[in-house]
Amino acid sequence: LMREAVRRNAAPAVADAVAATGQLHPPARRATATVLFTDLRGFTAWCESRSPGEVAAGLNAHISTLAAIVQRHGGEVNKLTGDAMLALFLDGSHAARAVAAAREILAAPTELPVSAGLHTGDVVLGAIGGGGKLEYTALGDAVNVAARLESLNRETGTRLLLSEATRAAAGLTARPVGCFLMKGRRVPVEACTVEEG
Repeated sequence: LMREAVRRNAAPAVADAVAATGQLHPPARRATATVLFTDLRGFTAWCESRSPGEVAAGLNAHISTLAAIVQRHGGEVNKLTGDAMLALFLDGSHAARAVAAAREILAAPTELPVSAGLHTGDVVLGAIGGGGKLEYTALGDAVNVAARLESLNRETGTRLLLSEATRAAAGLTARPVGCFLMKGRRVPVEACTVEEG
């Protein structure tokens, strides 16, 4: 009964891990993934002129749109932090699917513009938490780089930045944007962009 509840309500990676191990909190594992990080531009200012109900409804509609696109491309929404979304693409052609999802997200009709960052690398997947709060999430350099690439869009005048690792894994031709040294990393990240849509 518990496994069926997990299958209905949890992300596919969690449900698969529970099914494979028979444990409600399966052990952490390492995986190669493409991480997609998105953020809404101007969300704080947008909230100031709207009622709480309007803010909640607008954000829920936005997340529903993005989640449907991610799922259509075989990814899963892993975490929501305010108006930011972290999505994971695992197995097979994960980099190409993540880029396709990001391009579709940026082309989707949304009230506020969205920006996105993508990076391919190793992540640790596991149940993390304490004090009554537990979530199955992804940790590691790939997550941090994707988030920082998303933030760099504001400096580079782009809406979609992907690392050279993602570009190569997806087999894409992309326009180089620059090489960036990011906090916590000794090796710079080469960033590039592709056309939206």
